[in-house]
This record gives sequence, C-alpha cells and structure tokens, in this order.
Amino acid sequence: MKIEIKEENYKQLVQCVYLGNLVINGYRKVGEEKEEYSKFTQNLLSQFAAALPDKPKYKFVHMPNEKSDDARLSDLNNLIDDSVKEFYVQHLKDAFCEIFDCIC
Repeated sequence: MKIEIKEENYKQLVQCVYLGNLVINGYRKVGEEKEEYSKFTQNLLSQFAAALPDKPKYKFVHMPNEKSDDARLSDLNNLIDDSVKEFYVQHLKDAFCEIFDCIC
C-alpha cells in the first residue's frame, strides 16, 4: 500500500500517530503495552526523524557534529509531546467529565 501525503501535513500525521499510541498505551503498565502499536509508532517516528535535516547551530572542531539516530528520535518525541499536550489534556478532561457525568 502506498499513501500519499502533502509535505505540509506530515506534522498532523505524526501528531495523530503519537496521540493514538499515547491513548492506547499511555496508562498501561510496563510490559502490558499493546506492543504492535508502540512498535509501529517507534518505527514511523524513527523514519521521520531520520528524514529531518540535521542543522547544528554550532560547529565543534573535535566533536561529532551530527546527532545519533537515538538523539534525533528523542528530540522529535519531545517536540511532538509538546505540540500535542493541549489536545491530550483536553481529551483527558473530556473523558473524566463523561465518566463521572460532571459539568466541566
């Protein structure tokens, strides 16, 4: 299967995949996660992180100037987490209100 997506929509795709995994696995204990979702998310985000341009702000003479794949993925996860926090908090609030039938 081939899915075509416009470049300007990559952010939304990545956010949706990240949020989906967060909702599915967010409150599960370690070892009880739905592994197929976490692996899929990890694979997709790793591919996306590898495709991002690496533009170091400063060049160091005696140090490697390129980030490792793990560092790039970690940076991407942090950016995505920051960008979806508002959506996730609203989701939790809505779910809480629906469960307890309260006025929020």
